[in-house]
Amino acid sequence: MTAGVKVSVIIAVYNPGPYLDLPIGSLQRQTMPAGEWEAILVDDGSTDGSGERLDAIAAQNPHIRVEHIPNSGWPGTPRNVALPLARGEHVLIMDHDDWLGTEALERMYDFAEATGADVVVAKEVGHGFGVPLMAFQRTIEDAKLGRDPLLTLLTPHKLFRRSMLESNGVRFPDGKRRLEDHLFVMPAYFGARKIAVMADYPAYHWTRRSNDANASYTPVDPVAYYDAVREILDIVDAHTDPGVLRDELYGHWYRNKTLHKLRGPRWTGLSPTAGTKLRFEEIRRITDQRFDPRLDRDLTVRYRYLARAVRAGRMDLVRPHATLTDAIDASVKVTSLSTGEGLIEAVLECTLRASGQHLRFEQLDGRAAWVPPDPLADPVLTPDDLDATDDLAAASVLVILRHRASAAEYSRTFPLELRSESGVTISAGTARIEIDLERFAAGTPLANGVWDGKLQVWIGGWRGTSRLPATGLPRSAGGWWARPYANKRGDISITIDGSSAPELETPPAVDLPAVDPIRRPSDWLADAGVRRALRRYVPVGARRAARNLLERVTGRPSGW
Repeated sequence: MTAGVKVSVIIAVYNPGPYLDLPIGSLQRQTMPAGEWEAILVDDGSTDGSGERLDAIAAQNPHIRVEHIPNSGWPGTPRNVALPLARGEHVLIMDHDDWLGTEALERMYDFAEATGADVVVAKEVGHGFGVPLMAFQRTIEDAKLGRDPLLTLLTPHKLFRRSMLESNGVRFPDGKRRLEDHLFVMPAYFGARKIAVMADYPAYHWTRRSNDANASYTPVDPVAYYDAVREILDIVDAHTDPGVLRDELYGHWYRNKTLHKLRGPRWTGLSPTAGTKLRFEEIRRITDQRFDPRLDRDLTVRYRYLARAVRAGRMDLVRPHATLTDAIDASVKVTSLSTGEGLIEAVLECTLRASGQHLRFEQLDGRAAWVPPDPLADPVLTPDDLDATDDLAAASVLVILRHRASAAEYSRTFPLELRSESGVTISAGTARIEIDLERFAAGTPLANGVWDGKLQVWIGGWRGTSRLPATGLPRSAGGWWARPYANKRGDISITIDGSSAPELETPPAVDLPAVDPIRRPSDWLADAGVRRALRRYVPVGARRAARNLLERVTGRPSGW
């Protein structure tokens, strides 16, 4: 190991265009001295001139090295080429269009050394999409699989002790492999003596481009996808004994990568397509092969319903369930609001509805059972499938504050007390929230700038997103270092300008295309978010014509 090299940054590069300026620029701004970090950039056969740009950058920066390889079509191979070349004590893996906070390398390295962690999971910020909020609610110096939220974000954008990777032979799978990040991170987790979560500094900024700008956004082959899930479960088997921990880990891929896939526009269409049938059969096959029915008891009632449908081969039950899930909507009313020096307290009336109707839960002998509406009720369902007692006890409101300039988000969960009507619990209740602005950022003060508030309401495993209304607040408020006010939408925003508060960085100024990479109407119409919006607002009677138009213009299945 070269003396003084603390962190090796590895970046697989393929046709990033101007986005390459984001990681390179953020590396050059690091507070860690350049001699203490190095970057290994592997050009995966770029055809946009990026290879030549990398060579020019390396020629001017001796701590940046470049390797060129023939195009492999996937990021695993170039990352594997770089790993043996790394000389640092730790390795950080970046994507070619992401960027780091200025103090990221220094903070992550110091945190790893202070805690003795072989893996540091540093706070990620999503630009153009959300990062799982539960992953970074607090800093954890000794995080444990099965206890802490380590599986909620299995991206490789973490700091790994290089000696741990080498002694355990941790590498990415070569070639085109779905869930390749999981196949790298899970062996690293199992090989680590200690894992730590650094939640109080936005270290890694993760950007999202359109589906055609990233190889991993290409259409998913269900057979290959669930073969990858099997590989991950094999890793879990190799490192755990049968029991509670293994079941807890299995539950992540059962819930999030299997049952959770049975939602969205592809499942709400009037008739199943060949693609949806194949996906359902692959989900049914892996469920029968790898997910024991005992795992169902740990699912929320939302997913337990789907588990029963899958095990019974009832794809017809998926469509009404997906339709219900797609229609879930939350609304919140503020009944009491007070502000003080660094503190906001409120009483919220929260409601979760599907197509205007409450979710309903019958009470019987101290237990609660979900009452599916008519399209979902079916004799195949058992009382155990519908038991929602534990889910209702966990009803909650997640308060989210988002920094307007940097996109960094912090959150805190508060319990939600549900209401009952004539012995039936409904998806509505009261939450008392307390926002301590000096501790809300994972136990630290919120940074200077404007923070916007929003809410997630969780009942029975279903989620709805809502505004955080500013009822009772003026359009502007002053007099102390944190000023909550009603923004133009009538929601809560908070301006922080304390002299001792930290500063958060905005995305670097880079000369990116004004509209990138959506250039043609067909690309715009192919975007999944656009299709979802169209499906929601196109009248039922016009959907067939709209579906045919989408498929003709884009040349792709509409997913309806």
